[in-house]
Amino acid sequence: MKSIERLQDLTAIKILTNDDCYNFKEKFKSVYPSFFVSIRSKGFTLTKSEERLIAMEKLYLDTNEIANMLAISQESVTRSRSRLRKKINAPKGTPILEYLEAS
Repeated sequence: MKSIERLQDLTAIKILTNDDCYNFKEKFKSVYPSFFVSIRSKGFTLTKSEERLIAMEKLYLDTNEIANMLAISQESVTRSRSRLRKKINAPKGTPILEYLEAS
């Protein structure tokens, strides 16, 4: 399967159960095989939900798209981002993904 098709497949997933989450992560790793290893190697310890949020950021999904995929409110996505930003000490104004990848 071509990378574009795999990316489209990833963004079409609804993540409602643990199985959905696992399938999303496996498909994500097939497109970006070293992404999570790279984040962990920089000393960041993320929960499964934080990893999922970062993966969605890597796919350049906006707040509304993330909320739709997870069947949650946009406010919940915003709160999750805010909590993650505090946890990793990312400066305000710097995208979380950019901060993680540059660290």
